[in-house]
Amino acid sequence: MKKITAVKIEGNPYCTQVYDVLYKLKAEFPSVEIDIIDEKLQPERAKVFEEKYRYLPAMFIDNKKVYESHPGESYEECFSKVTKVFKSAL
Repeated sequence: MKKITAVKIEGNPYCTQVYDVLYKLKAEFPSVEIDIIDEKLQPERAKVFEEKYRYLPAMFIDNKKVYESHPGESYEECFSKVTKVFKSAL
C-alpha cells in the first residue's frame, strides 16, 4: 500500500471540493494513508512538491504527481479522478 500526499491551500474552492471527495473516499478505502500538507501553514513540507504542480490541490504517490485540480473542474470529474488516485494507492 502506498501513501497519498495531498497539497492544499486553505480557502481555495477546488481544495474544498477535493477534500469533500477525499473524506468520502477515505470511508470507502479506510486502509489508504493520506498525508495532507497545507502550502501556507507548512511551506517547508510543500516546497518539496512546488515545482511539480501549477494548481492546487495536487496529490502525489511516491513523489510522483497523480492528480492536479484545474479551473472549472466539476465535482463529478473531481470524484472520478480522486477515486483513481485511491485505487492506485492500494
